[in-house]
Amino acid sequence: MTAAQIDWASENGFRDIRLDTEALVDPNAAATARESAVEVATDALVAGDSVVLYSARGSDDPALKATRRRFRSLGIGGALETRLGREQGEILREVLERTRLRRACVAGGDTSSHAIPRLGIRALEAIAPVGPGAPLCRAHADDPAFDGLEIALKGGQIGTRHEAADYFGVVREGGVAGE
Repeated sequence: MTAAQIDWASENGFRDIRLDTEALVDPNAAATARESAVEVATDALVAGDSVVLYSARGSDDPALKATRRRFRSLGIGGALETRLGREQGEILREVLERTRLRRACVAGGDTSSHAIPRLGIRALEAIAPVGPGAPLCRAHADDPAFDGLEIALKGGQIGTRHEAADYFGVVREGGVAGE
C-alpha cells in the first residue's frame, strides 16, 4: 500500500526523495547521508514542493535486501529497523526545525515508533480523519518547534476510504472533509 501511495504522491506534485539506507545504517556514513537527505528535502520544501522521503517502494524493493546485507556486514548490534527508524526520525526532526513545517506524516509502524521519540512528542490528539486507524493528529511536545505539529502516523497497509492511493495527499490537505 505504501508503495502505491509513494507512486500516487510522485504523480501528484510531491517531490520523491529516496533515502540512502545503506549509508544510514553505517555509523561512519550516516551523518553525511542524513545531511544530504535533509538538504534536498529542505530545498524542495522552501521551493514550495511537497516532499515524500522514503526508504523503499514496497516490500520487494531491492534497497531492502541491499540495506540488510550492508547492516549485517557491519556487524553492528541491535536491530536494523531500530537504527534506520532513528535515522529517519533525525531526518524528520532536522527538516522540521529548518523549515518550520507544521504538518507531516510518518509511514510505517516500525518507522513511526522509532522516529517519533526524536521529536519529544508526549501526546497526540486526533484532529481529522485521513484513513482508518491513522488520523491526522496534533502533537503535544515541550519543544515549541514540535508542539502543535500536525502529524499522521500510518502503518504500511493503511489507506484512505478513496479508491486512489492518496493518503499523503489527504494529509497534505489536512484530512478528509465531512468524515
